[in-house]
Amino acid sequence: MRALLVCIGAVACAHSATNRLETGEDLSRALTEARRELDRGRLECAFVRVEDARRNTAEPAFVVAFDHVFLGKPALDPSKPGDAAAIHIARSEYAEAEPLLRRDIAARPDVIAPVLALARIFELRGDSAGSSKLVAEFLRAHPTSTIAIIHTAGELPVPQRVAALEAAVADHPTDGELVFELAAAVQAAGDLDRATQLFEHAATLAPTSSVIQAYTGRFFLKAASKPERALPYYYRAYFLDPSFYETEFVEARIHRLMDKTKLSGC
Repeated sequence: MRALLVCIGAVACAHSATNRLETGEDLSRALTEARRELDRGRLECAFVRVEDARRNTAEPAFVVAFDHVFLGKPALDPSKPGDAAAIHIARSEYAEAEPLLRRDIAARPDVIAPVLALARIFELRGDSAGSSKLVAEFLRAHPTSTIAIIHTAGELPVPQRVAALEAAVADHPTDGELVFELAAAVQAAGDLDRATQLFEHAATLAPTSSVIQAYTGRFFLKAASKPERALPYYYRAYFLDPSFYETEFVEARIHRLMDKTKLSGC
Protein backbone atom coordinates (compact mmCIF):
# COMPACT_ATOMS: atom_id res chain seq x y z
CA MET A 1 0.00 0.00 0.00
CA ARG A 2 1.33 3.41 -0.99
CA ALA A 3 2.59 5.44 1.93
CA LEU A 4 0.05 7.94 3.23
CA LEU A 5 1.21 11.52 3.12
CA VAL A 6 0.30 13.75 6.03
CA CYS A 7 2.08 16.99 5.28
CA ILE A 8 -0.23 19.88 5.99
CA GLY A 9 0.75 23.50 6.57
CA ALA A 10 3.78 23.67 8.83
CA VAL A 11 3.32 20.10 10.07
CA ALA A 12 6.20 17.77 9.28
CA CYS A 13 5.58 15.06 6.73
CA ALA A 14 4.76 11.69 8.21
CA HIS A 15 5.91 10.00 5.02
CA SER A 16 8.17 10.86 2.11
CA ALA A 17 6.65 13.22 -0.46
CA THR A 18 8.72 11.87 -3.33
CA ASN A 19 6.27 9.12 -4.17
CA ARG A 20 4.21 10.49 -7.09
CA LEU A 21 1.10 8.81 -8.46
CA GLU A 22 2.38 8.01 -11.91
CA THR A 23 -0.69 6.86 -13.85
CA GLY A 24 -4.41 7.46 -14.04
CA GLU A 25 -4.90 3.92 -12.79
CA ASP A 26 -2.83 4.71 -9.67
CA LEU A 27 -4.93 7.78 -8.99
CA SER A 28 -8.20 5.96 -9.59
CA ARG A 29 -7.12 3.13 -7.28
CA ALA A 30 -6.10 5.56 -4.53
CA LEU A 31 -9.38 7.46 -4.68
CA THR A 32 -11.38 4.23 -4.79
CA GLU A 33 -9.63 3.12 -1.58
CA ALA A 34 -10.31 6.52 -0.02
CA ARG A 35 -13.99 6.30 -0.91
CA ARG A 36 -14.16 2.83 0.61
CA GLU A 37 -12.74 4.21 3.86
CA LEU A 38 -15.29 7.03 3.87
CA ASP A 39 -18.17 4.61 3.29
CA ARG A 40 -16.92 2.60 6.28
CA GLY A 41 -17.07 5.72 8.43
CA ARG A 42 -13.28 5.90 8.77
CA LEU A 43 -13.08 9.64 8.13
CA GLU A 44 -9.48 10.07 9.24
CA CYS A 45 -8.25 7.31 6.93
CA ALA A 46 -10.29 8.62 4.01
CA PHE A 47 -8.88 12.10 4.64
CA VAL A 48 -5.22 11.09 4.58
CA ARG A 49 -5.73 8.93 1.48
CA VAL A 50 -7.36 11.77 -0.43
CA GLU A 51 -4.65 14.18 0.73
CA ASP A 52 -1.95 11.79 -0.43
CA ALA A 53 -3.59 11.55 -3.85
CA ARG A 54 -4.14 15.30 -4.09
CA ARG A 55 -0.59 16.21 -3.16
CA ASN A 56 0.94 13.62 -5.47
CA THR A 57 -1.07 14.50 -8.59
CA ALA A 58 -1.20 17.51 -10.88
CA GLU A 59 -4.30 19.52 -9.95
CA PRO A 60 -6.28 19.24 -13.22
CA ALA A 61 -5.97 15.45 -13.26
CA PHE A 62 -6.84 15.21 -9.59
CA VAL A 63 -9.96 17.40 -9.90
CA VAL A 64 -11.34 15.35 -12.78
CA ALA A 65 -10.59 12.02 -11.10
CA PHE A 66 -11.92 13.13 -7.71
CA ASP A 67 -15.25 14.21 -9.19
CA HIS A 68 -15.61 11.04 -11.24
CA VAL A 69 -14.11 8.35 -8.98
CA PHE A 70 -14.66 9.67 -5.45
CA LEU A 71 -17.90 11.65 -5.87
CA GLY A 72 -19.34 9.43 -8.58
CA LYS A 73 -20.20 12.28 -10.93
CA PRO A 74 -20.59 11.43 -14.63
CA ALA A 75 -17.46 11.97 -16.66
CA LEU A 76 -17.33 15.36 -18.36
CA ASP A 77 -18.63 15.30 -21.92
CA PRO A 78 -16.45 17.47 -24.22
CA SER A 79 -19.33 17.72 -26.69
CA LYS A 80 -21.29 19.83 -24.18
CA PRO A 81 -20.16 23.48 -23.97
CA GLY A 82 -20.37 23.62 -20.18
CA ASP A 83 -18.39 20.41 -19.71
CA ALA A 84 -15.83 21.40 -22.34
CA ALA A 85 -15.38 24.75 -20.60
CA ALA A 86 -14.89 23.01 -17.26
CA ILE A 87 -12.13 20.88 -18.77
CA HIS A 88 -10.32 23.96 -20.08
CA ILE A 89 -10.78 25.83 -16.77
CA ALA A 90 -9.27 22.90 -14.87
CA ARG A 91 -6.22 23.28 -17.14
CA SER A 92 -6.18 27.08 -16.69
CA GLU A 93 -6.96 27.43 -20.40
CA TYR A 94 -9.24 30.41 -19.92
CA ALA A 95 -9.12 31.76 -23.48
CA GLU A 96 -10.41 28.43 -24.76
CA ALA A 97 -13.09 28.28 -22.04
CA GLU A 98 -14.59 31.73 -22.69
CA PRO A 99 -16.41 31.07 -26.00
CA LEU A 100 -17.70 27.77 -24.65
CA LEU A 101 -19.11 29.50 -21.59
CA ARG A 102 -20.80 32.08 -23.78
CA ARG A 103 -22.45 29.27 -25.74
CA ASP A 104 -23.52 27.63 -22.48
CA ILE A 105 -25.02 30.91 -21.23
CA ALA A 106 -26.94 31.31 -24.48
CA ALA A 107 -28.28 27.76 -24.21
CA ARG A 108 -29.12 28.02 -20.49
CA PRO A 109 -29.92 31.69 -19.80
CA ASP A 110 -31.57 30.95 -16.44
CA VAL A 111 -28.53 29.17 -14.97
CA ILE A 112 -26.05 31.22 -12.93
CA ALA A 113 -23.12 28.76 -12.91
CA PRO A 114 -21.68 29.55 -16.37
CA VAL A 115 -22.19 33.28 -15.72
CA LEU A 116 -20.14 33.08 -12.54
CA ALA A 117 -17.46 31.00 -14.28
CA LEU A 118 -17.14 33.58 -17.05
CA ALA A 119 -17.14 36.42 -14.52
CA ARG A 120 -14.27 34.71 -12.75
CA ILE A 121 -12.30 34.54 -16.01
CA PHE A 122 -12.85 38.28 -16.45
CA GLU A 123 -11.50 38.85 -12.94
CA LEU A 124 -8.42 36.73 -13.64
CA ARG A 125 -7.54 38.82 -16.68
CA GLY A 126 -8.04 42.07 -14.73
CA ASP A 127 -11.44 43.06 -16.08
CA SER A 128 -13.32 43.63 -12.81
CA ALA A 129 -15.77 46.00 -14.49
CA GLY A 130 -16.68 43.40 -17.10
CA SER A 131 -17.09 40.77 -14.41
CA SER A 132 -19.42 42.97 -12.35
CA LYS A 133 -21.43 43.94 -15.43
CA LEU A 134 -21.93 40.31 -16.42
CA VAL A 135 -23.30 39.37 -12.99
CA ALA A 136 -25.40 42.54 -12.75
CA GLU A 137 -27.05 41.75 -16.09
CA PHE A 138 -28.02 38.31 -14.81
CA LEU A 139 -29.43 39.77 -11.58
CA ARG A 140 -31.55 42.28 -13.50
CA ALA A 141 -32.86 39.58 -15.82
CA HIS A 142 -33.64 37.19 -12.96
CA PRO A 143 -34.81 39.30 -9.98
CA THR A 144 -36.53 36.37 -8.25
CA SER A 145 -33.52 34.04 -8.47
CA THR A 146 -31.81 32.98 -5.26
CA ILE A 147 -28.65 34.91 -6.08
CA ALA A 148 -30.63 38.09 -6.82
CA ILE A 149 -32.56 37.82 -3.56
CA ILE A 150 -29.31 37.33 -1.64
CA HIS A 151 -27.62 40.23 -3.44
CA THR A 152 -30.50 42.60 -2.75
CA ALA A 153 -30.76 41.58 0.91
CA GLY A 154 -27.01 41.96 1.36
CA GLU A 155 -27.25 45.68 0.63
CA LEU A 156 -29.74 46.25 3.48
CA PRO A 157 -28.96 47.07 7.14
CA VAL A 158 -28.94 43.97 9.33
CA PRO A 159 -32.50 44.21 10.74
CA GLN A 160 -34.03 44.73 7.30
CA ARG A 161 -31.75 42.05 5.86
CA VAL A 162 -33.05 39.55 8.40
CA ALA A 163 -36.64 40.48 7.60
CA ALA A 164 -36.09 40.21 3.83
CA LEU A 165 -34.42 36.83 4.13
CA GLU A 166 -37.09 35.55 6.53
CA ALA A 167 -39.69 36.41 3.89
CA ALA A 168 -37.64 34.70 1.19
CA VAL A 169 -37.20 31.56 3.30
CA ALA A 170 -40.94 31.53 4.00
CA ASP A 171 -41.51 31.46 0.23
CA HIS A 172 -38.68 28.95 -0.43
CA PRO A 173 -38.31 26.87 2.77
CA THR A 174 -36.14 24.18 1.17
CA ASP A 175 -33.60 26.57 -0.40
CA GLY A 176 -30.40 25.88 1.55
CA GLU A 177 -28.64 28.98 0.24
CA LEU A 178 -31.40 31.28 1.48
CA VAL A 179 -31.48 29.57 4.89
CA PHE A 180 -27.70 29.88 5.07
CA GLU A 181 -27.81 33.61 4.31
CA LEU A 182 -30.54 34.03 6.92
CA ALA A 183 -28.33 32.22 9.43
CA ALA A 184 -25.46 34.61 8.69
CA ALA A 185 -27.78 37.63 9.03
CA VAL A 186 -29.18 36.34 12.32
CA GLN A 187 -25.61 35.80 13.55
CA ALA A 188 -24.78 39.39 12.57
CA ALA A 189 -27.81 40.48 14.60
CA GLY A 190 -26.32 38.74 17.64
CA ASP A 191 -28.72 35.81 18.07
CA LEU A 192 -26.30 32.88 18.22
CA ASP A 193 -28.86 30.35 19.44
CA ARG A 194 -31.13 30.93 16.46
CA ALA A 195 -28.15 31.17 14.12
CA THR A 196 -27.00 27.75 15.33
CA GLN A 197 -30.33 26.20 14.39
CA LEU A 198 -30.37 27.91 11.01
CA PHE A 199 -26.78 26.97 10.09
CA GLU A 200 -27.50 23.34 10.96
CA HIS A 201 -30.71 23.44 8.93
CA ALA A 202 -28.96 25.02 5.95
CA ALA A 203 -26.27 22.33 6.01
CA THR A 204 -28.97 19.66 6.05
CA LEU A 205 -30.77 21.25 3.11
CA ALA A 206 -27.57 21.66 1.09
CA PRO A 207 -25.49 18.51 1.68
CA THR A 208 -23.57 18.95 -1.59
CA SER A 209 -22.54 22.57 -0.99
CA SER A 210 -18.93 22.76 0.16
CA VAL A 211 -19.45 26.47 0.88
CA ILE A 212 -22.34 25.91 3.28
CA GLN A 213 -20.69 22.93 4.96
CA ALA A 214 -17.39 24.77 5.45
CA TYR A 215 -18.89 27.99 6.75
CA THR A 216 -21.18 26.08 9.09
CA GLY A 217 -18.00 24.50 10.44
CA ARG A 218 -16.46 27.96 10.75
CA PHE A 219 -19.50 29.18 12.69
CA PHE A 220 -19.14 26.40 15.24
CA LEU A 221 -15.36 26.84 15.46
CA LYS A 222 -15.18 30.64 15.65
CA ALA A 223 -18.56 32.03 16.75
CA ALA A 224 -19.95 29.21 18.88
CA SER A 225 -16.53 28.02 20.16
CA LYS A 226 -17.53 24.37 19.70
CA PRO A 227 -14.72 22.78 17.70
CA GLU A 228 -16.07 19.28 18.23
CA ARG A 229 -19.22 20.30 16.34
CA ALA A 230 -17.20 22.06 13.65
CA LEU A 231 -15.15 19.04 12.59
CA PRO A 232 -17.96 17.01 10.93
CA TYR A 233 -18.87 19.98 8.74
CA TYR A 234 -15.24 20.53 7.75
CA TYR A 235 -15.01 16.86 6.80
CA ARG A 236 -18.15 17.18 4.66
CA ALA A 237 -16.75 20.25 2.93
CA TYR A 238 -13.42 18.54 2.33
CA PHE A 239 -14.97 15.40 0.85
CA LEU A 240 -16.89 17.63 -1.58
CA ASP A 241 -13.91 19.82 -2.47
CA PRO A 242 -10.49 18.95 -0.99
CA SER A 243 -9.07 22.31 -2.09
CA PHE A 244 -11.79 24.40 -0.46
CA TYR A 245 -10.48 27.63 1.08
CA GLU A 246 -12.27 29.31 4.00
CA THR A 247 -9.85 31.94 5.38
CA GLU A 248 -7.46 28.97 5.24
CA PHE A 249 -7.62 25.60 3.57
CA VAL A 250 -10.21 23.27 5.11
CA GLU A 251 -7.64 20.46 5.22
CA ALA A 252 -5.60 22.56 7.66
CA ARG A 253 -8.65 22.97 9.90
CA ILE A 254 -9.23 19.22 9.84
CA HIS A 255 -5.63 18.44 10.62
CA ARG A 256 -5.77 20.58 13.76
CA LEU A 257 -9.13 19.25 14.95
CA MET A 258 -8.99 15.56 14.01
CA ASP A 259 -8.26 12.69 16.41
CA LYS A 260 -4.81 11.68 15.18
CA THR A 261 -4.79 8.54 17.32
CA LYS A 262 -7.17 7.03 14.76
CA LEU A 263 -4.55 7.33 12.02
CA SER A 264 -2.63 4.35 13.36
CA GLY A 265 -5.23 2.01 11.87
CA CYS A 266 -4.92 3.50 8.41
